[in-house]
Amino acid sequence: MALPTLTTRAPSQFQNPGAYMDWQRERRAEKQHVLETHARYLERQSFCNERHDVWTSRFYFYRSISEYHKQRLKEERKSTLECRRNQIQTLLKEEMNQLEAELRELDHDRKTQRGQHRQKKGEHSTERQESREKVETELHKDHVVGQWLKQLSEKKKQEERRFENDYERTRNLVLERMKQAGQQNRPDEKKRMEDLCKHMEELKLKEVGDVYLEGTFSTIPGAPLSHSDDSAEFLNLYRGPLTFTNIKLFCAEQEAERKILAALMEGEEEEMMKRSHGERAVADVAWMECAIEEQLQMEREREAKIEDLNRQEAQRLWEQEPQREKERKARELLMQKVLSDKQQKLMMKIQENRKLNPQVGSSCKVLCTILLEPIKIQFLFIVSIIIVGAAEAPGAMEEQCSTEQEEEEKEEEEFQFKYD
Repeated sequence: MALPTLTTRAPSQFQNPGAYMDWQRERRAEKQHVLETHARYLERQSFCNERHDVWTSRFYFYRSISEYHKQRLKEERKSTLECRRNQIQTLLKEEMNQLEAELRELDHDRKTQRGQHRQKKGEHSTERQESREKVETELHKDHVVGQWLKQLSEKKKQEERRFENDYERTRNLVLERMKQAGQQNRPDEKKRMEDLCKHMEELKLKEVGDVYLEGTFSTIPGAPLSHSDDSAEFLNLYRGPLTFTNIKLFCAEQEAERKILAALMEGEEEEMMKRSHGERAVADVAWMECAIEEQLQMEREREAKIEDLNRQEAQRLWEQEPQREKERKARELLMQKVLSDKQQKLMMKIQENRKLNPQVGSSCKVLCTILLEPIKIQFLFIVSIIIVGAAEAPGAMEEQCSTEQEEEEKEEEEFQFKYD
């Protein structure tokens, strides 16, 4: 193919050389543009022919067929993997449901056991409290009755001693006063005794005179018996002045002595009453002090007995602490065994499924690890809650239970917030 050549002759319409050069430049540019477009077209056509040859070749055909088969196998694997994943998820859900059911049963059993322990504890505590109160009341009653009997016997003895002392004191005072009165009235008594002796002698003389007069009257001859009244009148006239005077004096003296003794006895009785009232008040105050001291001593003894009982209860709980620790460790081992058994069963099922479909082994393993991680964490968390709840001491208080429940709820909320 010959290349186009440019003529050096200028056309006739371009008389100006500058215009001709411009025209020539434009023609050259147009030809260059046409050549470039043709070259691009030829290049595109050659590329298209090459691609067409490659695409229509047998190698590319087999290659596309193999890629199609690979894509198809990939999609089949993906579908089978999805199916296996769904099956594993269903199995894991079933296992999880079974595990949750078992954990609920364990939790229910734990709650029932805790309720039974609390009920037994309450019953034992009420029985112990009742027996303790009964023993305390009996001891208090025996102590009070014994003290009151002792106090009554002592009070009775004190009253008897005080009565004897008062009696002896009054007797001695009366004897002393009588002695003093006798010493003061001894001259009067001597005079009175002399008067009484004289009066007795006069009475004897009167009796002798009466006998003598009667004898004389009886010896007079012809004396009438009717003169007995005259003789009596004579005798009365004879002894009347002496007897009446002596009797009046004696009665007056006896009355005066009686009045003196009555006044003395009244004064003594008043003094004795005052003294007895004062002594009785002092004795009552002393008795009240003794009773208060005995009551305080009894309260101290009761407090000491209660402290001993509390100390014995604390010692009993402390002795039971190793047994509770052993039970807690046994529960932990049991939970670990249950977890290991569940893991072994799950791994056995996974291995069986892997043997059936060895192609999905790696993906199933990854999926199992991904799915087992939160389940394991949740299971360990629940087991830890159960162990902590079962390892609680039966003598724990209600406040500790409430605080532990609040802490468990907070931990569950944090756990859910973390893994949700």
